[in-house]
Amino acid sequence: MFIDGFTEFPGDTVLRFRNLSAAREGVAALRRTIRREALLVNAHDGRPMKTYRAFGPILAAATALVASGCDTFPAQQAIGVTRGPDGGPEIIYLACQGESINSVEVVIPVDNPGGGDDTVLWRIESTQQSTDESAFVVGGRPPNGFVETVSLARSLPSRVTLAGIVSTSRVSAVAVPFRLAGVRQGVIRNTFGRYVKPSDFRMAALDSCNGD
Repeated sequence: MFIDGFTEFPGDTVLRFRNLSAAREGVAALRRTIRREALLVNAHDGRPMKTYRAFGPILAAATALVASGCDTFPAQQAIGVTRGPDGGPEIIYLACQGESINSVEVVIPVDNPGGGDDTVLWRIESTQQSTDESAFVVGGRPPNGFVETVSLARSLPSRVTLAGIVSTSRVSAVAVPFRLAGVRQGVIRNTFGRYVKPSDFRMAALDSCNGD
């Protein structure tokens, strides 16, 4: 069995895998289950793919975790999402010394987040090689040294799994999956679906800098 367990959060489900290899196997198995069950449903009465709607958010979250772990561990310890003072989501990324942030975006993921087929809802890009910024307000005014390349056309959708993706000089892309209902103020939701205090998040991120 490649799944150690799962945790329910408001509007989301996070699977816990033993390791990255097990996570890849888990995502593949979920995809096979979705295809098999969808065919059974359609063959029975022709109604829409109920199973896909049920498993879709789980698959998206699990895939995001696998994608962020393929070549970015331990950088996945440094990314998270929180609810800012204005009530909107903020993508958090704590860069290591000498690391520069290239871009920050929020997408509706398709398969592996950052793979090029995502629907990009919002994106900012850096115009300089280094930055001290760590909190990025989704849809807000870009921090100094950043320009908005994809504007947020409307409010973020609340019924789909989203992914915040950060690209840096250290990693090509690291992602944190989330749903709006699961974003809380005062705590940071990390890649693994856990809610941690900002001080604990910062400690884990700094530890990841020593793990490269």
